[in-house]
Order: sequence, then C-alpha cells, then structure tokens
Amino acid sequence: MGIEYRLTRMSECLSSLGLDHQANVERITALCGELLGATFALFNRLEGGILCALGRWKTPPGFAAQDDPQGHICFDVIQKGGDETLIVGDLPRTPYAATDPNVARYGLKTYMG
Repeated sequence: MGIEYRLTRMSECLSSLGLDHQANVERITALCGELLGATFALFNRLEGGILCALGRWKTPPGFAAQDDPQGHICFDVIQKGGDETLIVGDLPRTPYAATDPNVARYGLKTYMG
C-alpha cells in the first residue's frame, strides 16, 4: 500500500464527512483500520463511566460495544490523556492479558491508541 493510495483514501474519507457525527466516526475508524492493516478497529470513549465503542470496523461476532472500563488498555489511555500514540506489542505477555478481556477473547497481539 503506497503513499499515494493512502493519501487518496484519506482525501476521499475527509471529503465525504458530513453533519452526522456517528457516520463520521465510523468512516474515520474504518479508514484507520484499513490503512493500518488491522484485523478490526475501534474508537472507544467513556460515557457515563461505561467504555463505549462508538466507531467499529470489522468487529468480531459477539463483540460487546459497551463494557466496564476497568482493565482495558484503552481505559488506561483515556485516563492518561495526552497527544502521544501508545503502541503495545506482544499483548499476551503483558499484564493486559489478564485484565483486558478482549486480549484473550479475540487473540489480540498489538494495541495502538
């Protein structure tokens, strides 16, 4: 996947954004999943103390769009805040293998947030 393709896809996505916030989140989440070569992609947010996957792309069957945030990698990222990207590789060998239910359930190997 070359740089020209990626730039074209980003341009197409951004030019297709409209007034529907949810549709925009879904489009951007799908684009990120596609361009990063992900198995699936999520845009998570805390709402009323619940972790909510507002944007979803190619999520596995049975994926819970809402969950208790404790132990989830993305909850730690949300709590920390900031502008830095966090990449956690080899998830099965991290503490998240025991605390984040999605790591074992979906065989997650890498997290980027």
